[in-house]
Amino acid sequence: MKLKSMIAASCAVAFFFASLSLAATADKPIQTSVAAAGAQVQESSWTGTVEQKEMDGKLTYVLTVGGRAYLLMPQEKAAEFEGKTVVIQGKLEGSTVTITTIQEA
Repeated sequence: MKLKSMIAASCAVAFFFASLSLAATADKPIQTSVAAAGAQVQESSWTGTVEQKEMDGKLTYVLTVGGRAYLLMPQEKAAEFEGKTVVIQGKLEGSTVTITTIQEA
């Protein structure tokens, strides 16, 4: 049990520091809470440009912020804003932003 707790704590710390490096590239900081049982990502906002890019052989909509591209979900919401600078409220999991709200900047 002690080993599992140490691994969970190590993962939470690693996730926290990884999110800090991502926050340096975003216009607004990514808010992250680290709980005893692991990491929990909170809703945040980003300002960037919606673009269509090829990812894994498919054309997908991404948010480009500071030279990095984040996959946007759901794609239907992102499609309406292709080529526009937007403000997105949502959650980041890996390199995917799940959109809560999106509007032109």
